[in-house]
Amino acid sequence: MDFFIKTAVTHSSTLTIANSLMANNDLSRQVTSVILKHLVDRLDELGNMEKNLATVTLRLFKIVFMSVNLQPESNEPILAPHLTRIIMDSFPLAAKSLEPMNYYLLIRALFRSISGGKFDRVYNEILPLLQELLENLNRLILHSDGPVRELLVELCLTVPVRLTHLLPFLGQLMRPLVLSIKGTHEMAMQGLRTLELCLDNLTQDFLEPCIAPVLRELMDALHALLRPLPGSHQLAHSCIRILGKLGGRNRRLQYEHPDLEYGACAEAADLLVSFDGRSGKISLSPMAKLAGRSIRNPNATYRKAAFEVLKHTTSVFLAEVCILCYILVHIRLTHDESGVSRSRAGGCVWSYR
Repeated sequence: MDFFIKTAVTHSSTLTIANSLMANNDLSRQVTSVILKHLVDRLDELGNMEKNLATVTLRLFKIVFMSVNLQPESNEPILAPHLTRIIMDSFPLAAKSLEPMNYYLLIRALFRSISGGKFDRVYNEILPLLQELLENLNRLILHSDGPVRELLVELCLTVPVRLTHLLPFLGQLMRPLVLSIKGTHEMAMQGLRTLELCLDNLTQDFLEPCIAPVLRELMDALHALLRPLPGSHQLAHSCIRILGKLGGRNRRLQYEHPDLEYGACAEAADLLVSFDGRSGKISLSPMAKLAGRSIRNPNATYRKAAFEVLKHTTSVFLAEVCILCYILVHIRLTHDESGVSRSRAGGCVWSYR
């Protein structure tokens, strides 16, 4: 096997030999057993292999997993005993390896291959690992970003077990679900399909406590996808359908304090001016600082000019604040007319301030 793998590193077409042998009805069981045992025995080396060798090793794993799909009766019993080690050993090995992505790619290839719903023996092997698996994935998601986080989120949403077995751990899937909807187009589609599956098959009483901790983030993620062209119409239509199935639960956020982002300082204020048909911008910050110093000048002329500058500069700074105040007053009046108590509406206004 070592000779075969070294040859495959320099001549990738060699892998077609293994593919052909595992597709053969008479040889598939024996070849799959030999290759899988060799790969699993060297699992701890996967994260520290050079790039070409790691690529060949992952491709061999994928060929083995594909053989389980082609010959499930003969190859599923061979894969099942190795599942615990492949899945659970990958996390500690990834933590101390140079290329942890190799282990996550391995688990993704495994999950994609056995997610067809026809491998009962494999699913029975995964069920005892389910709680620890989801806990590990959620912990890694909190401390990762970029492509690694996207891959971990995908693993959470594609765990190859039936929905009935996921019910006790559904709360652990909500955070990855929200992150997937905020992700790339493919991740968003995966997240929306998972959410719609839950809405179609679970009762409101069961699903409500699971969604409640992430309801605001979920609604923000869904509404962010409701964009006209050139936004994705496919995602937008899926969001509209899901919002309809939520049955008004998204509107409950109107009675909660808004989640506002705090900024230490605003963007620089500019004044648009035009001379002889040519327009430009003048920064108001230096002018305001100079006027602030000049208003203390003993000369009345300087003080008057500084006051005029500060008066007009302040009007520019407060323009957006006035618009926001108008919106808040309108919200308060709307809440009062709809029967919401003034104290509650007032709390809403104060939360904006």
